Amino acid sequence: MSYQLKKVEDTQYVAVVPREQRYGRERLDSTLAGGTTMMRVKVERVSRGLHPSEVVVAVTTKSGKEELAVDGRSLQDSTLGIGWPVGQEDGYYLVELPNETFRGFWRVWVPKTDVICNDAARIPA
Repeated sequence: MSYQLKKVEDTQYVAVVPREQRYGRERLDSTLAGGTTMMRVKVERVSRGLHPSEVVVAVTTKSGKEELAVDGRSLQDSTLGIGWPVGQEDGYYLVELPNETFRGFWRVWVPKTDVICNDAARIPA
């Protein structure tokens, strides 16, 4: 897969995937490059983390709440970037979180209603 760098500010570039490569399996990879829309999951702030920039958040899952520590800058309007869902089943998406939960999970089932597709949420390269 090829990426093109697009200058968005004097010091910031975004990797863009050509349109013909954004669909199908390759679409998952293109979100990591910031070239297409990124999905976000609703979270609830629980407390401060161990590091001054960390925040502990809770994600509602099929089996209850899961807590994880994330960088505070990764939160946007009480949502956390997750890329694209890995799977779906009975009103839930299987998503991979950016960090491991306190109980050791990287992937969790979250309600589809808690997942937001936001065109403004792009990952800078």
